Amino acid sequence: MKSIFFAINAYRVLPRVVNIAVSMCVALCVSGAALAEVRGPTVTAVSNGSVGSLQGEGPEQPVAIGEAIDFGLLKINAGRQVMMYCGADAGSGGGAVIVLGPAEVSVDWQPDRLTLSLNSGRMMSSAFHPQADQLVFIRSSLPSGLTVEAALGEGETFFKNADGRIEVGFDASSARAGSMKVRIGDVDRELATEKRLIVDATDSTEADMGTWGSENGFEFVAVSSELSVKSARDARIKVQSDLLDTVVQWDQYAQPSNIEPLPEGSEVRAEIRQNIAAAQNAVRNTTNRSGSPQTPNVQGANEVPSLSPGAISVGGVTAVNQNNAQARNLLTQTQSRGLGFNGPSRLALPGFVSGFRFIGPGGLGAQKAKR
Repeated sequence: MKSIFFAINAYRVLPRVVNIAVSMCVALCVSGAALAEVRGPTVTAVSNGSVGSLQGEGPEQPVAIGEAIDFGLLKINAGRQVMMYCGADAGSGGGAVIVLGPAEVSVDWQPDRLTLSLNSGRMMSSAFHPQADQLVFIRSSLPSGLTVEAALGEGETFFKNADGRIEVGFDASSARAGSMKVRIGDVDRELATEKRLIVDATDSTEADMGTWGSENGFEFVAVSSELSVKSARDARIKVQSDLLDTVVQWDQYAQPSNIEPLPEGSEVRAEIRQNIAAAQNAVRNTTNRSGSPQTPNVQGANEVPSLSPGAISVGGVTAVNQNNAQARNLLTQTQSRGLGFNGPSRLALPGFVSGFRFIGPGGLGAQKAKR
């Protein structure tokens, strides 16, 4: 009967366990996808001269090296180039992008997707991750509303939007992939390496790359190397200028009028005190210590020295300490026990009245008067 009751309860609990397991699996899958994140593009190199501007929420700002772009409209002047790096988590895509002026690019950054919309001009990219793992996309639209979009291909991808048509090229000679996917409107197309798509308002055709890449300046390695060298030279000149300005500022602030002397504190002399103490080696008796103490034949050697009450007012605490040390030393050398020879008499103040010893306050219980 108990086994039947347990089986019924297990049957009731089983669906809940299955639901919890499924929910945990879905949560893990969602959280794993949410961990992948792409960062906004950062300007890594620019050509010489006035490169362009970035239109964001505020006024237009000139494009400069090291600037991070999360959103806005990037305008590149004719004959100028800008290289940007779009970073992402490991295994989640990213790559380098070069914009060739004149061009206009809209930047739309989301944590899980970065879209670079080429409104006009030319753009090329280089990436090393497959398109399935890519989080950076390039989009371009025609006046008719037709949109061409593709993730950065594993290799070099080229986009051009001019004269009412969009052209997309792909070169995977330095990568493993042999093709890339391009979405034209709602239709997916497969673009092989060394091929290009030509899309207009009415049709889309495919042709060979041929000389199309060189005619439009789509040489990623050459352009990126040239931009890197130019940017390095500009950065060196800026560093030299900043260093010179810093040295000039140092010279200006090093004038005597800007230097405050340190205040001299009063001279403090430490008090030096010397305590002089005499040390004597204890004389050890070589006789058997288990026997009776032996007293050297020295008259009064183990006699406790007397101490006058006025000694404190004369010699102070030092005289008392020396007197006690001397007494301890004599008692140790003579191996005396108790108060030593004539020690009990020190409990009373010595004195005579009419030829008789009188008793002092300290010796009332230790010594009796004798007549």
